[in-house]
Amino acid sequence: MLGLGLLAAAGAGAALILVRRGARDQEPVAGVRFQLAERHVADGSPLAGDPEHGRELYAVHCAPCHGARGDGQSPTATYLWPLPRDHTDGGYMNSRSDEELYRAISGGGSAVNRSALMPAWNDRFDSFEIWNLVAYIRTLHGPLPEGTNKATYHEVVLSESRSATIATELSVRLVGEDHRVVFLGCYDKEERLFALAVYPSVLVEGQAIRLVVFLKPDAMVDRAWTNRQIALEGQPPDAVDRFLTTWKPVHAHRDLCEVLASAVHKSTLQVAAALEEEKEDLAEADSTYEAFTKDPRSFPRGQRLYIEGCANCHGVTGRVVGPRVTRGEFRPRNHADGSFMNRLSDEYLRSVIRYGGYHWNISGSMPATSSYSADELTSLVEFLRSIATPSGGGRCPCGMLAMSCGNETQDRGCACANGQDSIRLCTKILR
Repeated sequence: MLGLGLLAAAGAGAALILVRRGARDQEPVAGVRFQLAERHVADGSPLAGDPEHGRELYAVHCAPCHGARGDGQSPTATYLWPLPRDHTDGGYMNSRSDEELYRAISGGGSAVNRSALMPAWNDRFDSFEIWNLVAYIRTLHGPLPEGTNKATYHEVVLSESRSATIATELSVRLVGEDHRVVFLGCYDKEERLFALAVYPSVLVEGQAIRLVVFLKPDAMVDRAWTNRQIALEGQPPDAVDRFLTTWKPVHAHRDLCEVLASAVHKSTLQVAAALEEEKEDLAEADSTYEAFTKDPRSFPRGQRLYIEGCANCHGVTGRVVGPRVTRGEFRPRNHADGSFMNRLSDEYLRSVIRYGGYHWNISGSMPATSSYSADELTSLVEFLRSIATPSGGGRCPCGMLAMSCGNETQDRGCACANGQDSIRLCTKILR
């Protein structure tokens, strides 16, 4: 079987949180008076690292790229591609072990098949200091549930029909990014799935707040809190977290509470749909591969080339990982993610296939393939376009828009002066 195994399918429905219908979780809330407070560093740390010392090192050596708060937002990040990692994103960070983070800091991005823009720090820090950095980075995102022995990473792209169902339930219009659902499956020492973890981000008065939401295996809400405390006027410091845990709103700040609860509700719906979608994607991958082994010539050229050359890593359908991939440090691109793929031009995709990831300073796990003819490259790109959700053509010759360079037109096209010339690259790329 090609499938890598999957989570149990979602139950009859996700938890319904009592919020005002139509509350929008991604827009600022007018009139909410609040301030953000830093969380206290939790007791204990990975491998006895000292998070307070790690905080000092991070502020000097890491913050210039990863941002003062570790969210990847810094003046320097504007000129980096790919963008620095968002260390507040628990959906990604908690799928990495402490040892993997240590290797990334010690040996740089190249040591873990990631961007070479991440330098090696083993000539600057000793092993104790690196573990201190790991300990501090762990304070920037919400932890996994207690008792987690292993966490598996799941990235699922929802179909148009499932996204439409969620949009109807929420009475909102979902955008392209809402098709992509990332969550973690948490397993205990007996290899039993006991929780799902998701980390939605909410924008409140221009401030990005990341929520930490733990779901039961059937996608029912277990508990939730914020990764940065929201201090409400006249309320105790944990008022918002207590609301998210008990679902009793803080009446003086009902608008803010509805926004946060709406984000949790949206997460439950998306994860429940993603569980079903993942099950169907794996089944489709198995059946497609079986049919391909019997009669490969019956497949269109682009799909045939993709299965032959790309499926070992990206999966037969492009929506699930291939058999060579473990859910560890090697994670290929999900080609069904139209919110990302649709911002890349055909020229850029052909270049990545032909010259590999290192040519564009992305993952070195993407090899160069010079054996394809021009027609074969075109067929491959056409197949990539056909599986992207939502559908759409590429608009950025150098790939920068997919990394949020910000130099775009109102319709999210490329606004560079040489925007249609893939040979003259955007000046924001440092080569």
